[in-house]
Amino acid sequence: MRRLRTILLPLLVAFLWGSSFVLTKIALAELGPLTIAFTRWLIATLAFVVFLPLQGQTPIVQRALRQDFLPFALLGLVGISAFYSFQNLALRYTTAVNVGLLINFCTVFIAVLSVLWLGERLGRMAIVGIVLSFAGATLLGLPNGSFTLEEGHLLGDGLTLLAALCAAVYTVYGKRFVARYPPAVVTGLAAAFGTLFLLPGAAWEGLVLPRSATVWAAVLTLGLGSGALANFWWWRILQYMDAARAGAFILVIPVVSTLLAVAILNEPMPPAAAVGGALVLLGVYLTQQSAD
Repeated sequence: MRRLRTILLPLLVAFLWGSSFVLTKIALAELGPLTIAFTRWLIATLAFVVFLPLQGQTPIVQRALRQDFLPFALLGLVGISAFYSFQNLALRYTTAVNVGLLINFCTVFIAVLSVLWLGERLGRMAIVGIVLSFAGATLLGLPNGSFTLEEGHLLGDGLTLLAALCAAVYTVYGKRFVARYPPAVVTGLAAAFGTLFLLPGAAWEGLVLPRSATVWAAVLTLGLGSGALANFWWWRILQYMDAARAGAFILVIPVVSTLLAVAILNEPMPPAAAVGGALVLLGVYLTQQSAD
């Protein structure tokens, strides 16, 4: 049962986060990128507004806001608002291929910060696993184009690395919260603050609502699945798993998004992508073996 929880739950999170790329692409037909981010996290926040009182955790929320208001605000600002803003802005100044490849540095940043900030220890097997997974994720992205290092793309590339760093800080900084509060409380408060900080950007885009049932379904799934449920499970994972080992599963996300793009969007599956996916899974496996 422990092995099943250790492997299955992170893979489910990777599936939900990986599906968000396809769902976002569907939603972009009618909504702006910051509006999508705001709407999905508003839906996630409303879900926890209902869920937390039903679980009798309202007193814990109140205590968390009294004792850690600013740290929770920082968690939402960095991990949700800044991450999505930097990632979306990056797409205006560099190529989608560059963004897709550079965002994978999130796992590397998590590994480094977990050692420096949390005092975790990385064995040789874990390092080999992270390197293999990173190489596999890179192979997954390259068939869709070529990575270009040009002066005109430097701003966008830098914003992508900042987004990756924000996601890493969200994981490593947030691990301290799940030692003190239930995962649902951490997720709900991070979602609420993240939504608040995303509001100005969404208002600047116009805050329009979806027109079609398809886009509504995509946004609702983003909010309840990729937002609320995936982040709730992520904090549960970090209750029992080192941040660096958990971070390795993030590199499964491009595997999921590639497979879903092939199945739903009818995009091609190059042979190199299959090799890359195999390397990612092998690397994640080795990373988890390092803990045995």
